Amino acid sequence: MNTVFLSFHFDAPDRDIALQVQGLAESFDLRPMTGEHLGGGQISPEVKKRIENSDAFIAIALPDPNKPRAGGKFNTYDWIRSELDYARANGKPSAVLVHKDAELGAGLDAESERIAFDPGEPLPAFLKLAATIGVWKSAAGRRVILALMNEDLRAAVDALAGAFENTRCEFRLHRGNAAPPVNFTPSYLRGDVGAIVAFASGVQDDDLIEVRVTVNGQVYYSRAEPQLVKVQMNRRPV
Repeated sequence: MNTVFLSFHFDAPDRDIALQVQGLAESFDLRPMTGEHLGGGQISPEVKKRIENSDAFIAIALPDPNKPRAGGKFNTYDWIRSELDYARANGKPSAVLVHKDAELGAGLDAESERIAFDPGEPLPAFLKLAATIGVWKSAAGRRVILALMNEDLRAAVDALAGAFENTRCEFRLHRGNAAPPVNFTPSYLRGDVGAIVAFASGVQDDDLIEVRVTVNGQVYYSRAEPQLVKVQMNRRPV
């Protein structure tokens, strides 16, 4: 997990709160993405693309003073509701900071982490948001770079001169004592100095990684390998 889309109203005090949320996201090594907004609740194609390309979604639902409700409440801004709905439709992990005087709308936060936000006492909301981001990061796992060590494979890939159309790279993760998944996950190759490199995402610390590569019809495969860091040891002369 590398990016998170932040949905908020761009004027103060909304922007001030968004800057605090942005700082929290960056502390988890997440790169925040935002979007420019047109009038009304419609989402521009560019904003849709940014939401689709993000790994998670956080909305800051503050009251829209132009949309009062009964009991001193206000609806939140239309585009925040629309962006949240779009993020959910695209399967993004979502959290919503909901101001104590804001109404998000029936059902919109049903599948999102709803976090009550009181500007007079913001710490509980930020602690809960930090815990939520931590769960997202843990569930998403890590991205691991794999050096595929085989001289025949390296020669076959080098002969392609960067034209990887006739190659296929896949991996699957062996987790605990569970049977490995039936299907492999697509990856891609890159030629680095001294090795052919592939990438595996969603890796947990104890996972074993199995790789399969096809080049011009020839299949190369690995056993399920542990994530060991190989350290070359030398004996010190006496």
